[in-house]
Amino acid sequence: MMSKHVNLMALCLGAAAMAFAGGANDPAGSSAQQLSSQIVSEARATGKAAGELAAALKKKNADLSNLNESVMAIEKSAAEVSRLAAELDAKRAGMPAKDAAEVERIRQLSELMQVFLNNKKELAQEGAAKRDLIRVQAEAVQIRAALIAKSASKLGV
Repeated sequence: MMSKHVNLMALCLGAAAMAFAGGANDPAGSSAQQLSSQIVSEARATGKAAGELAAALKKKNADLSNLNESVMAIEKSAAEVSRLAAELDAKRAGMPAKDAAEVERIRQLSELMQVFLNNKKELAQEGAAKRDLIRVQAEAVQIRAALIAKSASKLGV
């Protein structure tokens, strides 16, 4: 729980620093750069949470009492990635072709990650009987989150 608060504080401080450092010369570019940085941070947080859930579910004696809470936390973080990706996608028209292609990839990966999350949410409601399937879905979310973070960090906006 403490690491979630630390991650949230770091994200907020990073966003504030980016806002002050952005400058007024290139508001659109700095806004897109800020969005890509936020996407990287949020995607990493999503991937970390999904990885922790997958690791916990690998254990034979895994505590499944917090399963729904874990899935909801990952879902919330992934929804923020999707929101940020949509906001960045709206700025795609003024970007170089290479950056626009990365933004499109981020958008597609975000949509795919949501599909895995929806599947995992349904499986989590069924509980322990679907533990291995939930773990596989969590690993898929972790992979997609890492790909989103990698694509967002490549943006030269």
